[in-house]
Amino acid sequence: MKVITKRYELEKKKYISVATISLVKKEWLYGVPCALLIIASFIFTSWFWTLFLIGFLVPVLYIGFWMIQFAGFTQHEMGKMFFYKMNYEIDGKQFLMKVDAKHGMPIEWKNFKKAFKSKNGYILAMNKANLIYLPFSIFKKENDLKLMDTILNRKNLLK
Repeated sequence: MKVITKRYELEKKKYISVATISLVKKEWLYGVPCALLIIASFIFTSWFWTLFLIGFLVPVLYIGFWMIQFAGFTQHEMGKMFFYKMNYEIDGKQFLMKVDAKHGMPIEWKNFKKAFKSKNGYILAMNKANLIYLPFSIFKKENDLKLMDTILNRKNLLK
């Protein structure tokens, strides 16, 4: 069985926000030392500004750096294909991105590292910058969503 979606074009701003949220969800644990530095700044008042600024600026700069990388990916030649209007054919063998009936790009399941199910759609991550966002609205039937869940669970991707 195969899931065939409606045609969908991922907006660049939506990609940047989804990729940033995905990054924060994956790497939130790295923020714990920064939070401890902020707390320590209130305990060791003589070092307040040093500890507070380090604890505050490190995560802000890290997230800002990755947002710039995500924005750059939308402009890069390799990334432009992710933002064409296309439909997707998904089965247990491959993930096929189709621009039209003759032109498409298959992606093997082994290329995906993780998949997340958000409140609005699926996020299939290949690495930090390469991800595919599939909103629930592009699926034609409720059974397509169930089949997508089944495929992602069988591939041990859905977390």
